[in-house]
Amino acid sequence: MKRKHTVTLVAAALIAALLCGTALAAATGFSLRDMFSQMDADGVTRVNEAAISHIRAVDCRYESEDVLYTVDECLYNSREETLALSATFTSKVPGNRYYILLERLTAGGAHQNGAYEYKLTEFFLEDAPVNSFCTAFVPGTTGPDVTISYAVLKLTGTIVSDEEAQALWAIDREKDWDVYAARLAELNANGFVYVEPDGTVACTTDTPDFSYADALAATGCFELTDRFTVTFKADDSADDIETLVYTGPAVFEFDGAKFEILSAEVGESRATVDLRATLTDETYRAWFGESDSLGGWSMRAGGELELVSGHGITDGFTQNADGSWTITEEYTFGMLYSQPTEIPLILETVNPDGTVTTHSDMPITLTFARK
Repeated sequence: MKRKHTVTLVAAALIAALLCGTALAAATGFSLRDMFSQMDADGVTRVNEAAISHIRAVDCRYESEDVLYTVDECLYNSREETLALSATFTSKVPGNRYYILLERLTAGGAHQNGAYEYKLTEFFLEDAPVNSFCTAFVPGTTGPDVTISYAVLKLTGTIVSDEEAQALWAIDREKDWDVYAARLAELNANGFVYVEPDGTVACTTDTPDFSYADALAATGCFELTDRFTVTFKADDSADDIETLVYTGPAVFEFDGAKFEILSAEVGESRATVDLRATLTDETYRAWFGESDSLGGWSMRAGGELELVSGHGITDGFTQNADGSWTITEEYTFGMLYSQPTEIPLILETVNPDGTVTTHSDMPITLTFARK
């Protein structure tokens, strides 16, 4: 079976939206502040001043014969359970090519979840320094101690040719894992390394006792030169943030659908919305069909939060005694480029044939104001 490094869950849509800004920041001198500003399609640059005001420089470094690693800036909020940081890796041996693997990132003992990262989880390090950053949720965090662990591997093999890489990518797309694993093992045995289109190194070992770094070293194409852990105390901005409170209607009603806003707020780094929706049986069947399977839907944010990743937590629909259907959901949107006073919610439902319908005729706009 194909094996991937999965320390971080990356918000892919957010990465696609921000890479152009990231490249610009890298070219002009990156700061974590760049993570909290974004130019809209209309050319207006949104800046989250509340978040930027709490970014702090960090004095944390690790140095070995091979690399120098520094954590440069950090933003941590225990109430919102969010962490953002920037760091720099520098090679100390000209000509060496290292593969860097993140093995652990926690804040207050809580592992990061739902991170947006750039050059953080796994990447190649050569002569030029590499700037990395992440913004992440750390649910359950209990304190300011941030811990980061890395493995450093030196490439001793040779990257496969473009022709060979294309052939492996074709096998990968066909999901013929036995053929894929056999070819990859053959290449590794001859000192060749396959780098996938996303820039990560392919590995096929299924040995559960191996970490990803150990598995790569076992191919004979990498030398594990170092493992290290750094810990620092982050300044917690939880007591200093200015939260925007919900000021809109408690209920939005449309044909056969009622949406109750249970709670909502816009914080420093994230916005949260808890809601309960009730559909008549007629509306439910019109949206999701006559099958007994539970309907699928999602809410996404528009306006200033259109480019911000979001995720929801729910137990799904349940049918009530009167035949109506109810669902309760908790949505989190972050990291924020601004503290918007309006958040349009856009409802999307999955049709019986698998297509998606956007209900633009059911506008739900949440309004907020400072306390």
